[in-house]
Amino acid sequence: AIYSSVIMSYLKEPSVDHVHFQGIISKINGMPTTPGSPWEMLAELHRVALVRDACRRVGRPGFSDGGTVPVKLQAQMAADNPQWGTPSGDCRGAYISPSMKTNYDWMCRALHMYQYGAHTWGAGTAYVGGTSGGPATSAINVCAELIGSALLYENSLLGTWALDAVYFSNSSKQSLFASWWGGAAFRKHVPYACLVGAPIQMTYKLGREYFLEQAAGAVGCTPLGFGVSGGAGAQSAGTDVSSGMGCRMSAEVGKAVGQARLTRKEANEIVLAITDKYQPHIDDRTAHTIGLTYQETHDVETSRPKPEFLATYNQVKAELKEEFGLPMKWMKMA
Repeated sequence: AIYSSVIMSYLKEPSVDHVHFQGIISKINGMPTTPGSPWEMLAELHRVALVRDACRRVGRPGFSDGGTVPVKLQAQMAADNPQWGTPSGDCRGAYISPSMKTNYDWMCRALHMYQYGAHTWGAGTAYVGGTSGGPATSAINVCAELIGSALLYENSLLGTWALDAVYFSNSSKQSLFASWWGGAAFRKHVPYACLVGAPIQMTYKLGREYFLEQAAGAVGCTPLGFGVSGGAGAQSAGTDVSSGMGCRMSAEVGKAVGQARLTRKEANEIVLAITDKYQPHIDDRTAHTIGLTYQETHDVETSRPKPEFLATYNQVKAELKEEFGLPMKWMKMA
């Protein structure tokens, strides 16, 4: 019930047109969904059924899902049926592994999706502080992987995905630097239709800081010409810490930045000020413990945010308007 409710919280946001519904079903029919087992196949059948059912109930039957959950390709293929399973508008992952590598598994996934008539997505990844070095060399790694993905897989959708190697964060200052510089270099030299900017995963649980992470991302991505995104909380590893409200914040901030015609320099100053508000808990590695769960912030039955959570959302919007002059608008909740 919670998984379906979370899905619908995203689908009810009119500004959202693509989501990776990455829900992990750990058991089915009482059996663990071990990779390569029949139960992994059944779990993916069940996940896709839940997503497609939610899309129909919200009135968006053709909504694009990019969820790439199975470890083994055979489980993904089990649900690839155009009548009741994966539609042609969906995406599945086919991307470069760390250190500019690929393997037959990813190549087979890409080939299968092309033969099936659907799409693939990829990402320019770098682990800041890990094998890709510091932020500057990680930016080069992001750009190189984006070029590699474009050449090898011809993905329909690409994203910038630099991470802190020691404490998983896609929204820290170092991660954003690597993602945006690498993405900007790629965008400048490679004609590519759709590039989504970081952060894709948030570090905090649902709450004020979670919304600030989304806002920082949208402020930085918009002047660069990237698509804005909003994602899971608690390092993308916590349970029940995702909400479509994050995407709403990203979309509204992105529109406000566009309306204000911010230059990259102006946007950079705002990003630095916003990240100052949440970076300390990333630095002390406690960010993933701060905030609330989906059940604490939403009515699970209706997928609507609770009044207290909506008030937090509006407080952050007011903060962005008062401190940075962003022309935020107050919209009626769907």
